[in-house]
Amino acid sequence: MEKQLVLFRRFCNILLLGLITIAYSDDLKGQGFYFGPKGGSVIGFQNWNGFERDPLFAYCGDMFIESLDESGSGSLFASIGYHVRGSATRIINPIAGYNYTQGFRFNNISLMVGAKKKFKSSGSWDSYYHVGIRGEYTVSTNFGDQTTLINSGYFPFEELTNKINYGISGGAGIEYELNEFITPFFEFTLSPDVSFQYRQDAIPNVTNPYTGQPTTLPERQIRNFSIEVTIGLKLLRKVVYVD
Repeated sequence: MEKQLVLFRRFCNILLLGLITIAYSDDLKGQGFYFGPKGGSVIGFQNWNGFERDPLFAYCGDMFIESLDESGSGSLFASIGYHVRGSATRIINPIAGYNYTQGFRFNNISLMVGAKKKFKSSGSWDSYYHVGIRGEYTVSTNFGDQTTLINSGYFPFEELTNKINYGISGGAGIEYELNEFITPFFEFTLSPDVSFQYRQDAIPNVTNPYTGQPTTLPERQIRNFSIEVTIGLKLLRKVVYVD
């Protein structure tokens, strides 16, 4: 845990440096900056030691700040928001009319800094790509809802969740300038984690709740991978100097 705290502090320092860089960039200082909300859907994936689980459908939301890009060289951005990570198990038996879904959710506060670059413009439309680094803190899970139902030893433990995680994000988007001050946009982002969201040693003699048979749970090392589809609104905060 101490090592995780050190890594998280380093990422926070990088994020803070990014915010300071944005706040004191020439474009931001001389002309203004963009800010606004964005949010949408998350499709969460996890690999549990080679066992591919089903996707978890959830949501995310952020507030962001972005520097201007009047020279066309790119812009810097920073964001903070709420992102649900995780995965699910789905058991469907149409003959017996059985349809069961169980999801494990990690509710994370996410901090990210990165850069954006436009690669195509057509009238009021611009398309761009973006990359960034993330630091995340898990504020809660839904493990309590799941583990009290059948066999708590078979499912992940709240106590073994790594609260502090980090990863990278990248994707592409398209935006439309309604006017000088309002620009809606649509974004597609891939967000793989570098760190493990959950780590657990092997546990012997655990009853499988799906088969009723005793089994040994292997060591679990779980990373998150998320696909995010979001819409947002860029609002221009313009700075005008009066002589």
